Amino acid sequence: VADYESGLVILDAANPAQPVLLGYLPTGGHAHAVTLDPSRPDRAYVATREQGLVQVDISDPAAMNLVSTLVTPGYALDVVPDGDLAYIADNEGGLQIADYTDLANPRYLGCISTPNRTAMDLALVGNKVCVAEWEGGFHVLPKHCVPSGVVLVIYLSSPLP
Repeated sequence: VADYESGLVILDAANPAQPVLLGYLPTGGHAHAVTLDPSRPDRAYVATREQGLVQVDISDPAAMNLVSTLVTPGYALDVVPDGDLAYIADNEGGLQIADYTDLANPRYLGCISTPNRTAMDLALVGNKVCVAEWEGGFHVLPKHCVPSGVVLVIYLSSPLP
């Protein structure tokens, strides 16, 4: 769980009525979202607003370790890892893309600025990256886009239900 004030919290929810705390790790920023890496089940990526993207070794929930921090220009609000890449919804920083080939030393690849500069959430769908903005924009980008990539922008005239 990304616990805004506390950081990364791991719970055993086998009994949903009485979850058991297995461990927690302060992330140094407001933990907004956590995503597990399907290709590395011992890793979690935490979007921590002010600190950017924090990668945590969760192989032992009682003794989690910070692996790396990648400071982003905006507020990191969501992250989706995809192999060695991580796509980050970075609010006014737009869509940030990082290379995690070297887990301890992530490398910033670039960004695509979203028109409303309020990237809040994202998802990978097939070979596309879908970015939702707070101000009503929805953007569909090529999965392995580069900063000079073409952006398809769909503006919603009213909020979705």
